[in-house]
Amino acid sequence: MLPVKIVIPGRFYDSFIYNKKLLLWNINGDIMQIDWDFLIEDFFENSENKFAYFCAFIHGDYLYGDRWRLIFEDPLVNKAIKHRFDRIKDVTFDIKKMSEDLISICSNPFPFPHSDCIIYRKYKKNPDLYISTSKGLLKSPYYEHKNGNLFNTIKNSIKCHDIPSFNIDAQSDMIISSCGNDGVWGWFEVDDSNSVSNDLNLMKLSANHSTWINWSFSDIFSSSYYNGGYLLETSLNRENKNEQSFSIIKEFDANKLFDKSGLTWGVGDKICSLRDGEISIYRYKRNIKNDEEKFTKLESFYDERISFSNIIKTGSAPWGYILEYRTMLLIIQSNGELIKIEHENQEIVNWRIFTRSVRYSNQLHVIFEDNISIYSFNNDYFQNQFEKNIGIRFIPNSFQGYYKMHRL
Repeated sequence: MLPVKIVIPGRFYDSFIYNKKLLLWNINGDIMQIDWDFLIEDFFENSENKFAYFCAFIHGDYLYGDRWRLIFEDPLVNKAIKHRFDRIKDVTFDIKKMSEDLISICSNPFPFPHSDCIIYRKYKKNPDLYISTSKGLLKSPYYEHKNGNLFNTIKNSIKCHDIPSFNIDAQSDMIISSCGNDGVWGWFEVDDSNSVSNDLNLMKLSANHSTWINWSFSDIFSSSYYNGGYLLETSLNRENKNEQSFSIIKEFDANKLFDKSGLTWGVGDKICSLRDGEISIYRYKRNIKNDEEKFTKLESFYDERISFSNIIKTGSAPWGYILEYRTMLLIIQSNGELIKIEHENQEIVNWRIFTRSVRYSNQLHVIFEDNISIYSFNNDYFQNQFEKNIGIRFIPNSFQGYYKMHRL
């Protein structure tokens, strides 16, 4: 089953999808806001494959979990669902033909260009848009106003810290930043969004070089071109809702841990080590006292097309692993199939996945020089999330009886 894509022609720099809205940064820095869910629902409303399109682009979580286990075990039903996905086709959306109700242009409250962005929502709080730049980490409120716009009355951006940041991730009320030679830094979100105290909220988590970074459960994995990568085992104790104690328990050198040199990265329950032609996969279990038992070697994936020398960046999603090269993304899907994503030998401007999203975790956004291609990967619905070796385990947002049958 090949991924399906929606192509939007234009010159873009970055993208993000959150809470039914697609944000596109134009090449001049302005932000385009598209009512994504309404666009998909309206366009495919009369399609005989509406179910597959909706699951592919606006309800990526719908077929996950044990609630559909009995259906998937029926061979005829399973075959019929796969057949629906096989029938959906690539689509192109022309922005110039979209109605004003679907699209709006907003000014950018942040420095441009940026290196990374996330939208993070604390419990029972409005979300904030965070931007990492060469001037540090900044944030600004992100919410929909009565007229439907997100940024028309947006407040000036607030600087969280001034350490140049290349990549960011959010969890446990902390924004972690990958800061190159400055290592890894963490910035705690506070309840008062208009007050920032760098001395109290900023913490240096590692002095080692960091190129990009991800949360692995409540621990942190930093990847680096210079040291291979390392895992930061953390401890977080909340004393009350406004105070918390966060510390690094131990730092694991990935090259020593796995007794091999190579580029490593980790997200969720999987840590990967890349060498020419081979990706070694390890399952990571947190809260295990014996360090050796925390990391279990799984079956390695080998393909001679996997090159280490020209790699730019890697990533992990529920549906597989992403390897970035100058003009191509190499995707290793969770069913073991390997595909290339490229477009007329153009350089890849940017790409983004949404592993922490509930409804859009099956999407891959790839920006080329003249378009953004939004891919939807749907193979992973039919994989056992606790037994698969490739791709991180999808964890449903609601329990659905899912955790009662399996131990985390």
